[in-house]
Amino acid sequence: MRALVNGDVGNLMMDWNLLAIVRPEVISVPEATVLSMLAFLYTAAICFLFLTGLVLMYTLTQDFFEVCSMPELHSNPTILSKIGAVGTNLLCRVYRASLLGIWVATCIKLQATYLLSDGESILDWLLTDALFFLGIYNEASGWLGQRSLAHFTSFLLLFATCSVFIFGYVQICRVVERALPSGPSRRFAEVPCVHRWMMMGVVLLLIANFFLIGQISGFSILLIVGILATTYSLYDPMFGRAQASEMTTCKS
Repeated sequence: MRALVNGDVGNLMMDWNLLAIVRPEVISVPEATVLSMLAFLYTAAICFLFLTGLVLMYTLTQDFFEVCSMPELHSNPTILSKIGAVGTNLLCRVYRASLLGIWVATCIKLQATYLLSDGESILDWLLTDALFFLGIYNEASGWLGQRSLAHFTSFLLLFATCSVFIFGYVQICRVVERALPSGPSRRFAEVPCVHRWMMMGVVLLLIANFFLIGQISGFSILLIVGILATTYSLYDPMFGRAQASEMTTCKS
């Protein structure tokens, strides 16, 4: 708003909401002000839904932890088995939602970083980075020396999403390990531990993706790896171990 009123972009990145300053024949300042207001109201509504989803995830995992921590439930083997099944299902759903939340933050930063570069299009910018890293292209993309406010916004979304995921991860794993303390049930519970560590590994990969965007050559290749890992995780969050667990249970 300050840039539109003063007519000076300063060192802010050039985006559609500041186009009226450099191209007044395309859109006037009053029109850009109204359009920006509506766009930011829309963004506020989306952020409200995003954070409401995180609150729901937090509430579900906390309620699951409190209900399943009741001592009287641990004396019934049938209930303990159900606790393990529900906990695994809840962890998969929290994991899927967290991956999508991390990618929302990543896309915001990716778009903002692209606007700070001299790439003709975002696909051309990513392709140039990949070819330069592979040694096929001799010139890397340059930077315009501007700053983006979206970097801080995307970091807040990433931090909130990862905090809720780690909280849910810890709480659910504590319940499952407490419900299946020893014996054959314990050996059965150790199989999902592999899945949980893989879940954490994919989340750490996406966090690294977020912070390395535009910081190193070849970050676009890491983005592709993250996309492939996320796609498979959304399809099979247990990384193919659920079938093995079912077979082990049937044999037992």
